[in-house]
Amino acid sequence: MAAWRSVRGHIERLDPDLTSNEDVERFFADEHILGRGRQDESGTGYEFELAVVGRRRRVATLDEEGLVIRGLSISELVVLLQERLEKIAVELGGKVAYGPIDLGVVDVDVDEYDLDPQLLKDLAAEREQTGENLEAEGRLEDTRADDDIVGDDVPDLKDGPMMVVANISMSEIPAIVNTDNTAVAVSKLGVARVLVAEESLTAYDTIFPRPSYVMALSTDRAKEANPTLIVRRDNVRICWEWEGELPPFGWIASNATAEQFVIDELGAGAVARLAVADVIEARFADVRQALLRDARDGTDALIRALGLPAEIGDVLEGRAPLAAIPASQIVQPQSFPQAFHDTLAWEIAGEGVVEPQVMNAVRKVYVDRPWLVSVASAAQAAASGAALAIAYSRAKRGVGSKMLTIIGIWSLLSAFTRIGTTTYLQEVMNRNAEEITTWQNVRNWHEATSQ
Repeated sequence: MAAWRSVRGHIERLDPDLTSNEDVERFFADEHILGRGRQDESGTGYEFELAVVGRRRRVATLDEEGLVIRGLSISELVVLLQERLEKIAVELGGKVAYGPIDLGVVDVDVDEYDLDPQLLKDLAAEREQTGENLEAEGRLEDTRADDDIVGDDVPDLKDGPMMVVANISMSEIPAIVNTDNTAVAVSKLGVARVLVAEESLTAYDTIFPRPSYVMALSTDRAKEANPTLIVRRDNVRICWEWEGELPPFGWIASNATAEQFVIDELGAGAVARLAVADVIEARFADVRQALLRDARDGTDALIRALGLPAEIGDVLEGRAPLAAIPASQIVQPQSFPQAFHDTLAWEIAGEGVVEPQVMNAVRKVYVDRPWLVSVASAAQAAASGAALAIAYSRAKRGVGSKMLTIIGIWSLLSAFTRIGTTTYLQEVMNRNAEEITTWQNVRNWHEATSQ
């Protein structure tokens, strides 16, 4: 099954007398391109949304048999727009091409057309030269982000409560809390963690390792703006602000397959698809409907669709404190040494970045069976003492003993270090034992909703 993703674009009609919005819509209909679009507020532009797939970002198209296929690549689509429509500027998929006639460069692959190979090579060379000329004239720009993430830019977050659902570990949360300097209520949602704060959280996107899945819901404390939902999956990011979705292209209404595809893969469907992914066990239809609700009910509707307690919605809307969220644990900002101790304790407990099996082995040796370390360290210290005694004896007789002395000292320090490490780890675990036990007994919201 193709992993379609949404791409937004804009066509500016530089000369409305030559190209109309009806011409733009007719182009998409003639090419059977699946998407959403409408005239923008200025009246001279057309905003649209397409579904693409693959490295070359091929556009979803309906073939003659009524099947959704991979059609033109984005660059090929831009060139085709240039050939069919006059005096337009196009922004699509991170590229901005503009000018009175030409729109930019496109790569043509021979194996994708039933045309003469030499003709295609000549066409590709001509278009490459055109692109170079546009770059030289400053009329071809690249607007893609430097962080290798495709899709929407991160909007300005509201100064208010925020919820983040991400596949991060408990050992990363103390650093996030300290960086943002705000208390966070943490709960479980499948393999992900739900972080709720009364202030905006931003450190979740910078803490290493960067989570591969993030869903962040930001609300406005002053209630002057709609909530903002940011969903990122690997290197794809999309945002939603409860402002509705673009209408499907006019020709799509007469085709059930095309209409269903647009509903599922574009607009609110694109956001819901990326949000649910294979991390959140929520119904796609429920999440999509929540995104189409009125903005005033958007937060509560999304919380219900995700299977989270209503109290989280109350916190995000400023109706309740963090302590009201059930089945959660509140993490407070603290000093750096204490935050480090907490991070280490979570790692040893198997709630960290390191594989739980590895930390389980460490815990069994250093925490559960410290006598093993003590016996081994005592034996090593005794052997080190014997080596140093022999080295000292040889030195008095004038026999070379430097290497034996180095080995003895190194071995003795290693034994003392192991004993010190064991003692330190036991103190860390004892100090955080109650907190860890409480968290391990916290119910998972996926399990709670499935019962």
